[in-house]
Amino acid sequence: MERQIIKKRTQNRKFVNSIVRVEWMYRESEFMTTSSGSRYFSLRKILELTATNGIGRFLLRGRSIILLTIFLFASCQQVEKQKTNLPIEEPKKSMATLKQELTDKGFQIFDYVDEETKDTVLMQQYFIAFLKRGPERSQNKAATDSLQALHMAHLGRMYELGYADISGPFGDDGDIRGITIYNVPTLQMADSLANLDPSVQAGRLEIEVHPWWAAKGFPLR
Repeated sequence: MERQIIKKRTQNRKFVNSIVRVEWMYRESEFMTTSSGSRYFSLRKILELTATNGIGRFLLRGRSIILLTIFLFASCQQVEKQKTNLPIEEPKKSMATLKQELTDKGFQIFDYVDEETKDTVLMQQYFIAFLKRGPERSQNKAATDSLQALHMAHLGRMYELGYADISGPFGDDGDIRGITIYNVPTLQMADSLANLDPSVQAGRLEIEVHPWWAAKGFPLR
């Protein structure tokens, strides 16, 4: 009887030591690390520890099954979180759909076939507004600075609303001060938007608009 008690105590001590070792290993090492920096215990390592520490039967009991379930649930949550954080790509429009949308909005378009590559390029008509030196240039510095700030705000608003794609000044000191490329269907619309510029209304600048063709969607290089 005494031997059985001693044997059982020894088994219990080994069992407890095995659990302590598992808990220590969980705290100190053998973590799986996700791309977001979260860490969780490897299921493979759990199984290795059950084999090397003789606690296989423990994993079949209620507490260990709950613990294992928590580990698996946390792993699944990490995977789902990564999937959720992936950017959602919008489906690309077909060329036929893009052409139809531009035509419906009143844009002038045509297909250009590159002789060398045989690629078909969609050409769209834009409008370049030339900002020229106006007749009223006698403003003092304070008035000039104020008009310049309002001029820049106007160009920024045109870009934000999607009416203008590119604006910029020329590098010389000639009569043509800069350009704005308007992405609108008609010359009349481009001219009206360009003339809303406070510097144009004050006479410091004048507007001259011309149609301009360019490949749709091609960036500047």
